[in-house]
Amino acid sequence: GDPVLLLAALSGRRDSAGRSAAVAAARSDDGEVRLAGLRALGRLGDDSTILFLARASASLTGESRDAARKSLDALRGETVDEAMAALVTPATFAGVRAEVIRSLAARGAGSGASAIEAMTKDADRAVRLAAAKALGLLARERSRATLISLIRRESDDEVRDAAAESLADVAKVSGGKAAGPVLAALDGSSPAARRVLLSVLPALGGAPALAAARRDLAHGDAE
Repeated sequence: GDPVLLLAALSGRRDSAGRSAAVAAARSDDGEVRLAGLRALGRLGDDSTILFLARASASLTGESRDAARKSLDALRGETVDEAMAALVTPATFAGVRAEVIRSLAARGAGSGASAIEAMTKDADRAVRLAAAKALGLLARERSRATLISLIRRESDDEVRDAAAESLADVAKVSGGKAAGPVLAALDGSSPAARRVLLSVLPALGGAPALAAARRDLAHGDAE
């Protein structure tokens, strides 16, 4: 029979037979069948399909990649977030790590914050970028120091800017508490890192933060 229609019929069952059929379809060379399989895994998948969907997200393009990502984000189960966080290690292929980090953030999985914070020191730029963006979506106050450190040591402008945006998002949940650490980090930072840290200060609010931003701006104009 038509594999696409079969998947539609199996989608409500959430059993091993349905998962196996969906994975088989997602491996198909037929684009329509592959897409149907990837989409079905969002409803039929579980811990056992995390790695498959993450690999698909990292290797496919266009509509198929979007479907794989959407299904990865939609996986249900009490241990799915924990299983995903366990893949965020240097032992996992960098492209997969980046996709799992992205998905953990999309899922709002705070349990993955520690693993994601560790990935801000990863050798792979795509992984660091994914981690920098993810920490802003999770917006945990505990990530503030990690983001500041990333801004100070990072040489890639896109990663550093992503970390700055995430730091501003974290500041929204921590109130004025973020201004002090950012101000302290200005000393000894490179000119590029200082510029990025200063760009965050207005979002942090508070008189000390705004005064520091004005002083540095005036100093720059004087030079």
